[in-house]
Amino acid sequence: LAFMQYRWVGQVSEGERDRMQRNLETAADQFRAAFDAELRNANRDLVVGSNTAREGGSPQYSQRYNFWLNNAEHPQIVADIYVVDAEGGHLRLRRFNNTTHAFEPSLWPESIDKLRPSFEKAYAASQAQRAPERGLFSDADDSLILSGLQNFEGVRPGSPIPRPTLPMFGYTVIQLDESYLRGQMIPALVEKHFTATGGDAYRVAVVGGSDSNKVLYRSSPEASTDAKRADASVQLLQPLRFGRNPGGRAGGGP
Repeated sequence: LAFMQYRWVGQVSEGERDRMQRNLETAADQFRAAFDAELRNANRDLVVGSNTAREGGSPQYSQRYNFWLNNAEHPQIVADIYVVDAEGGHLRLRRFNNTTHAFEPSLWPESIDKLRPSFEKAYAASQAQRAPERGLFSDADDSLILSGLQNFEGVRPGSPIPRPTLPMFGYTVIQLDESYLRGQMIPALVEKHFTATGGDAYRVAVVGGSDSNKVLYRSSPEASTDAKRADASVQLLQPLRFGRNPGGRAGGGP
């Protein structure tokens, strides 16, 4: 959720204010499109298919991973890729080794381990052949993107139609690198979309979800995270995360 507050200087006409407001809203929309595209592409290209999960890797997944790696503007945003599934009636976690292109047994990092009860419930639901309860992963960290395993084996975009696979229980979990998000990706996008002619004319803040106290980025100490003081706002990644609403939308005001 991003709040953009314009620093009004001097007296400007109503028409000029309207023009500046439209420019601000356009910049905000362009920022959102670039930000969302980076993470949507990662989610699209890195979600695991059932056969890849069964076999611990596949040529198709390696193709898609390499395609994403070579085409993403900010591939460093993805810290790790995991698969959660079950073996012998028990949950297991495997991590993608980007050297061997295989999913290998892994310890449970804290951010995923705290979701283990939710995964257990989802597994029990799958065994009973019913859908998992709504909002099961609503308390997942903002740094995680969860997707159910694909029941087809995806290939590199533009390749022939994916081949169907036998469905199985499991989830792809993409762990984002929040330090890179804060320190590299967001500042680069802010500089690209919110630098006005003649200097920095905007104060920009990006906050996590509906919590204005969780500040991911602030262009200056004066940048407000209060939705009521925002001159323009955009909501980032609303429909992306599995089974939950990642954030709300701020109101805009002068």
